[in-house]
Amino acid sequence: MKVVTLNIGIATPWGMWLSSDFRLSRQTRRGGWVPLDDYWSPKHLSFSTVDGAALITYSGLGRIKGTVGDLGLRGKPDPDGMTANIHLDAGQEKEMDVSDWLAWTLHGESRTIDESIQHIRERAEATPGFRGFPHVFTVLCYIRGRGWLAQITNAKLVQDWYAHAPEDTFKVTARPIGPPED
Repeated sequence: MKVVTLNIGIATPWGMWLSSDFRLSRQTRRGGWVPLDDYWSPKHLSFSTVDGAALITYSGLGRIKGTVGDLGLRGKPDPDGMTANIHLDAGQEKEMDVSDWLAWTLHGESRTIDESIQHIRERAEATPGFRGFPHVFTVLCYIRGRGWLAQITNAKLVQDWYAHAPEDTFKVTARPIGPPED
């Protein structure tokens, strides 16, 4: 069985929409993949920045493992609930959905869209759970009213990209949506 993630995005100068499936799979001892029928995970997140708003989805890993330091988690439980489920000692391992990891990664200081994308790239590159697995984050965003499409990936974006070994680093590509500005 071939396991895939479905991500559909529509981006126009007047609106953006993003859809993703919620299914996760686990790797078998023989190297195949089996869907987890009893566990669902949203593979998208929306966030606002000082200069715009973005929708982000991903394909590749649905869950990652690591210690609090490996995952880039920080701080004590906050009253806002962001850290309520993180009660770990520094060396204790945690497994979390990539969507939760994204929320944690973006939580905190105010950033621009570009700074947020670069921060995701830096944190993904520094997080051991992403090493050795091809992964693609796709971002649809508005920056000061202009639509953009960006990807953060360590994958070689070719047919059957998941069958190829990932790159050692995550790279960002971006392009504007719509006709050029005057």
